[in-house]
Amino acid sequence: MIKLYYLPICKTINDKEYNYVLSKISEERREKLNEVILSNLQNLCFNSNGNCLVKKMIKETKSIDNMTKITNIITEYCIEIAQDPYGNYVIQYLFEEWD
Repeated sequence: MIKLYYLPICKTINDKEYNYVLSKISEERREKLNEVILSNLQNLCFNSNGNCLVKKMIKETKSIDNMTKITNIITEYCIEIAQDPYGNYVIQYLFEEWD
């Protein structure tokens, strides 16, 4: 059943209700979804619902490996993300959480 989440995740992540469902998924399944989310992280920063998911991921990430991946992606697309109203919040949140 979890495979159903993988296919449309980046298309439906911008839907408020789907985003809520993703936030309630168990920790072990969330790790699998994190890989899909990480592969589209820069695009998720540009939408209010995707922005919320990225910020939640930043807040809940305990793994140094995931922190490094998130930081590398945000750094790579820093100018585009910083210039976007939603993306700007992601960068600010990253600094607040991981100072």
